[in-house]
Amino acid sequence: MAGYLRISIIVLSLALIKRNSAVRWLKRLTTDEKPFTAAYALRDGNVRDYRCTAYGHVLTIIPWTIVVAIACHRESKRGRGAIACATYVFVTVFIIIAAYLAPVKTTDRMLNNPLVLPNTELTLVEMDRKSNFECTQWLPRNIYIVSTSENAGRWIQFRTNEITIREFVDAIESLSDLRHRFVHCGNGSSILFGGDCCFGLRLR
Repeated sequence: MAGYLRISIIVLSLALIKRNSAVRWLKRLTTDEKPFTAAYALRDGNVRDYRCTAYGHVLTIIPWTIVVAIACHRESKRGRGAIACATYVFVTVFIIIAAYLAPVKTTDRMLNNPLVLPNTELTLVEMDRKSNFECTQWLPRNIYIVSTSENAGRWIQFRTNEITIREFVDAIESLSDLRHRFVHCGNGSSILFGGDCCFGLRLR
């Protein structure tokens, strides 16, 4: 029995760091929002704010707590309750920290994707899909650049026309007042993979 409890604790610890259907199911029970509740939703090329409920992610810890309590109670009969509880908590914290530091984040993978530019020098308005849709076909659909009348004519120089999205973002931020932000959905976020970036990358 003790072996099964230890395995259950590890499995539940892994469930805390990775997205799974149980999280989505718990979220549906704890909110009046629609089953798919996004932090942001796209409509007509604009990003509109929506409330993001994350109660399901919190409730995922309940079965872990129950299993740990049962395991500690069993071990306390042998005089090892405190040690067992500390060990289980340490293992779970270690798994969560390792997942948080793991180099498998969705945003990093997106930033490392290649990007081919039409020229090595572009103005912000030339990269603004809303203002210049026909000339921004080269820009990935999940990248949104918002220019203003003050910075529309700002020239951005790139080292070459074949770069990564990370280099693209760094160049824009170093030569303008725009700053990047990933837009995520609460349903897809996790400690292991971070935000899912399902609504893209915005520079504004």
